[in-house]
This record gives sequence, structure tokens and C-alpha cells, in this order.
Amino acid sequence: MPGPSSLPNDTGCESIAFSPHLWRQRRSYVHDCLRENKVTSVLDYGCGEAALLSYLIPVSPNHDDTPILRLAGIDVDTECVRTAIEECRPWERDKRELREHPLCVDIYQGSLHAVDRRFCEYEALVCAEVIEHLSSHVLSTFFQVTMGAYRPKLMIVTTPNAEYNVHFPQLRYGTVEATFRHDDHKFEWTRHEFETWCQQAAHQYGYSAAFDGIGIQVGKKYDPKIGHCTQVCVFKDISDTQPPTIETESHVLVSTIVYPHYTAPALSPEALLQEMHSFIKDLCLVCVRNEQMEEERQQTHAMSLVAETQEQTETEEPAWYTHWEEGMMDPPSLSARANGLVWCTHWEESAVDSPAPETEEREKRLSNTTDWKDNEGYTALS
Repeated sequence: MPGPSSLPNDTGCESIAFSPHLWRQRRSYVHDCLRENKVTSVLDYGCGEAALLSYLIPVSPNHDDTPILRLAGIDVDTECVRTAIEECRPWERDKRELREHPLCVDIYQGSLHAVDRRFCEYEALVCAEVIEHLSSHVLSTFFQVTMGAYRPKLMIVTTPNAEYNVHFPQLRYGTVEATFRHDDHKFEWTRHEFETWCQQAAHQYGYSAAFDGIGIQVGKKYDPKIGHCTQVCVFKDISDTQPPTIETESHVLVSTIVYPHYTAPALSPEALLQEMHSFIKDLCLVCVRNEQMEEERQQTHAMSLVAETQEQTETEEPAWYTHWEEGMMDPPSLSARANGLVWCTHWEESAVDSPAPETEEREKRLSNTTDWKDNEGYTALS
């Protein structure tokens, strides 16, 4: 029985209401899975225009990452293959900043139902959003070719989850007028249909099968009755079965892209030891210079503090004299004034001690409201 009709090319189902965009979530999921399993070679099975393949090209892997050294993509469509080649070419930055590890990208053209011995060399096979585009005769041989012939240690398959279409009203899911997300989809499976298909193949070819989901619309919560927008199966080889010997090369290798990388020869033990000695010497010189600069800084700071203290000492007036001029302290007795200017000079120079005023004279001055400095004050006190 034929499946439901499909909408025009771009329904927009997967380009709105997801954050990040659903396509980015799918690619990030695949990339993380490859990193976790430390694979160094990946085959993008049905690469299209290399949207995923170009995403997998490593930029600057972390030190704890296992770098991807080989990538390959295959598609049957000529225009897609041409675009894929352009998308996977090195950028100008790749030529200026050489990679630490080599990277080779092969682009093939051919049908997925044909077997090619060169694909047995890849550790991981990724088939993302592809199986729903395959005709029935190609789909029927999918696991026979991938698991039976190539036997990757890791295989990732993603496809739309038909049950999630209930969130796209324009698809009219569950009705006789239901449509697919894309006009080229041959089918869209429920989770039960997809899991049944995967589990049968895993059991037959000696693989484990783990299921997951990707994508929940913004503002919606996960509903276990519906699942995620995209469904995923991660297969892992758990048998000791060796891949069969394959002689044929059914696909056309259209382009091989080699990324420039650092290729300087490794240093000999003697040269390496010399480099280490030179580095340690330079490091020691830097440390000594830093210590000298710190000592100079401390000495300069100490000298500035000494100069500042001396300057304050030279400009500061005797405290007793200042307080006496301001009337905060009692003046010397009149008997001391007989010494005239000589006494005042000695007193200002701190050569003599200031005389303590007598008690009787202090009482007279306190009762006198006239300034003691004027002539009347001196007459009253005499």
C-alpha cells in the first residue's frame, strides 16, 4: 500500500522552533559520539552535499581527542558530489596554519547497494537522514552491505520519527491526508518500526543496538508517548567476525582532498636534549632578571619613602611654637622676655627649653581679656 503524499520540497518543519537548529543538534550528536568512541576514520554513507562530512573536518582537536585522519563520502547524485567536493576543500586558514595531524577526504559517486572493498577500511559509518530517501530495493540490502560486508566497529543511523509529526499541523499526522516532511521521503517510521528493523539486523550480524532521540521544540516538554523529532540508533560490533574478502571497487573516486599539515622531521635524541638545555637556560635567565627587577623596584620605593620623610621633617614647625602662636598654650613668663630676641631665636631653634609660666601670672592672664601680646597686656602683667 502506497504511503501518504508529501508536501512541497521545504515544509520548514525542521528549520523552526528548535534551539539550536535541529540540523545542528544532529551533527553535534554524531560528532560527540565519534569522539567518545575515539574513531580515526569515518565514512559518510549518503553524504549529499557534505553538510555532515564538512562538519566533521577537525579544526583544532583538544589534546584528549583522538584526531580524525580519514574521511570519505559517497552519494549517487552528480550535483551533490560536485558540491561536496567544494565544501570539503581546505580554506586559506588551513594553508597558513598547518595541522598537527594529516587529513585526507575522499569523495565517491555510486549507489549504496553496491559493495566497494575500500569502504572496509573505515572504523565508523554514519548514515544520517538517508534511509528514508532510499528505494525499497536499496533499503533491503542496506544491512547486508554495511554490517555484512564493511563491518565498521561503529555505525550511526538517524531518521525522522513519524510520531513527532503531530507537532507539525501542516503534516496532518494520523489522518488519511497525512504528508511527509520532505517530498523525497519514501517513508517515515514510528519508533517501534525503526527499532524493530534495527534490532533484527543487530541480532543477525553481531552488533549491539542503542536507541536515542534528538530535538524537542522550544516551549515543549519531552513526551515519552511521542519521543523526539529525530530517532537514532548507535550500533557497535560485539562479535569477532572478520569482514569477508572483497575484490570489487564499484564506486568512482571523484576527488581526493589532502589537507596540508606539519611534516618537519622529528628531532634526534641529541638535538632534543640540546633544545631542552637551551630552553631551561633561557627560562633561568628570565627568572634571574625578574628577581633583579623586583629588587630594584623595592629599593626605589624605599628611597622615595626616605626622601618623603626628610622633606616633611624640614618643613615642619616646632609643635610648641605653633600652639603658642595660635593661643592654644600659655606664653612664657615676662621674666623670660628680658632675654629679648636672643632668647626667641634660641627657642625657635630648639636650643633652649621654653620656660614654664608661673601659676600666679597664669591666673592674672586668664582674668585679663586683652591680648597678652599688646603693650597693655605687658603693663598689666608687670
